[in-house]
Amino acid sequence: MSSPARTAWPPTRSQLVVGGVGLAIGLSGVTEGSFISVLLRLVGYTVACTAIARWVPIVHERWATWFLAHEAAMAAICIGWATADRWVSLIPNGSWLVIAALWYQRGGLRRTVDAD
Repeated sequence: MSSPARTAWPPTRSQLVVGGVGLAIGLSGVTEGSFISVLLRLVGYTVACTAIARWVPIVHERWATWFLAHEAAMAAICIGWATADRWVSLIPNGSWLVIAALWYQRGGLRRTVDAD
Protein backbone atom coordinates (compact mmCIF):
# COMPACT_ATOMS: atom_id res chain seq x y z
CA MET A 1 0.00 0.00 0.00
CA SER A 2 1.44 3.36 -0.97
CA SER A 3 1.51 6.27 1.42
CA PRO A 4 -0.55 9.37 0.64
CA ALA A 5 1.28 12.21 -1.06
CA ARG A 6 2.77 14.81 1.24
CA THR A 7 1.32 18.25 1.14
CA ALA A 8 3.15 21.51 1.52
CA TRP A 9 0.91 22.72 4.33
CA PRO A 10 0.60 22.53 7.34
CA PRO A 11 4.20 22.62 8.58
CA THR A 12 5.52 19.36 9.93
CA ARG A 13 6.61 18.91 13.54
CA SER A 14 10.27 19.11 12.50
CA GLN A 15 9.59 22.35 10.64
CA LEU A 16 8.03 23.83 13.76
CA VAL A 17 11.06 22.82 15.82
CA VAL A 18 13.47 24.30 13.28
CA GLY A 19 11.27 27.41 13.11
CA GLY A 20 11.79 27.71 16.88
CA VAL A 21 15.53 27.56 16.28
CA GLY A 22 15.09 30.36 13.72
CA LEU A 23 13.22 32.37 16.32
CA ALA A 24 16.12 31.87 18.75
CA ILE A 25 18.58 33.01 16.05
CA GLY A 26 16.46 36.12 15.50
CA LEU A 27 16.29 36.82 19.23
CA SER A 28 20.06 36.58 19.54
CA GLY A 29 20.46 39.89 17.71
CA VAL A 30 17.79 41.99 19.44
CA THR A 31 20.34 44.51 20.68
CA GLU A 32 21.56 45.36 17.17
CA GLY A 33 19.69 47.89 15.09
CA SER A 34 16.32 49.59 15.28
CA PHE A 35 13.06 47.96 16.30
CA ILE A 36 12.12 47.48 12.62
CA SER A 37 15.51 45.94 11.85
CA VAL A 38 15.11 43.48 14.73
CA LEU A 39 11.52 42.67 13.74
CA LEU A 40 12.54 41.99 10.12
CA ARG A 41 15.25 39.57 11.24
CA LEU A 42 13.08 37.92 13.88
CA VAL A 43 10.29 37.10 11.43
CA GLY A 44 12.75 36.41 8.62
CA TYR A 45 14.82 33.83 10.49
CA THR A 46 11.72 32.07 11.80
CA VAL A 47 10.11 31.70 8.35
CA ALA A 48 13.35 30.96 6.49
CA CYS A 49 14.42 28.22 8.89
CA THR A 50 10.95 26.68 8.77
CA ALA A 51 11.20 26.50 4.97
CA ILE A 52 14.78 25.22 4.95
CA ALA A 53 13.70 22.25 7.09
CA ARG A 54 11.79 20.96 4.03
CA TRP A 55 14.02 22.46 1.35
CA VAL A 56 14.37 19.33 -0.82
CA PRO A 57 10.60 18.85 -1.29
CA ILE A 58 10.18 22.59 -1.80
CA VAL A 59 12.62 22.43 -4.70
CA HIS A 60 11.78 19.04 -6.20
CA GLU A 61 8.00 19.26 -5.84
CA ARG A 62 7.97 22.96 -6.80
CA TRP A 63 6.17 24.28 -3.72
CA ALA A 64 6.05 27.87 -4.94
CA THR A 65 4.30 29.28 -1.88
CA TRP A 66 6.95 27.95 0.51
CA PHE A 67 9.72 29.08 -1.86
CA LEU A 68 8.32 32.60 -2.09
CA ALA A 69 7.90 32.73 1.70
CA HIS A 70 11.54 31.64 2.08
CA GLU A 71 12.80 34.25 -0.38
CA ALA A 72 10.74 37.03 1.25
CA ALA A 73 12.07 35.97 4.65
CA MET A 74 15.66 35.98 3.40
CA ALA A 75 15.13 39.43 1.87
CA ALA A 76 13.76 40.64 5.23
CA ILE A 77 16.84 39.26 6.99
CA CYS A 78 19.13 41.02 4.52
CA ILE A 79 17.27 44.32 4.87
CA GLY A 80 17.33 43.92 8.65
CA TRP A 81 21.09 43.46 8.72
CA ALA A 82 21.70 46.25 6.19
CA THR A 83 19.69 48.74 8.25
CA ALA A 84 21.64 47.67 11.35
CA ASP A 85 24.93 48.31 9.47
CA ARG A 86 26.02 44.68 9.99
CA TRP A 87 27.40 43.98 6.52
CA VAL A 88 29.35 40.96 7.73
CA SER A 89 26.00 39.29 8.55
CA LEU A 90 24.41 40.45 5.32
CA ILE A 91 26.96 38.67 3.09
CA PRO A 92 26.18 35.01 3.96
CA ASN A 93 22.42 35.65 4.11
CA GLY A 94 22.42 37.51 0.80
CA SER A 95 24.51 34.76 -0.75
CA TRP A 96 22.02 32.10 0.38
CA LEU A 97 19.16 34.23 -1.02
CA VAL A 98 20.75 34.07 -4.48
CA ILE A 99 21.89 30.43 -4.20
CA ALA A 100 18.42 29.29 -3.07
CA ALA A 101 16.79 31.07 -6.04
CA LEU A 102 19.20 29.43 -8.48
CA TRP A 103 18.72 26.03 -6.85
CA TYR A 104 14.93 26.33 -7.05
CA GLN A 105 15.11 27.54 -10.66
CA ARG A 106 17.19 24.51 -11.62
CA GLY A 107 14.85 22.15 -9.79
CA GLY A 108 17.52 20.93 -7.40
CA LEU A 109 20.40 18.60 -7.95
CA ARG A 110 19.09 15.75 -10.03
CA ARG A 111 21.04 12.65 -10.77
CA THR A 112 21.12 11.66 -14.40
CA VAL A 113 21.76 8.17 -15.65
CA ASP A 114 23.53 7.70 -18.95
CA ALA A 115 21.65 5.41 -21.28
CA ASP A 116 23.90 2.80 -22.81
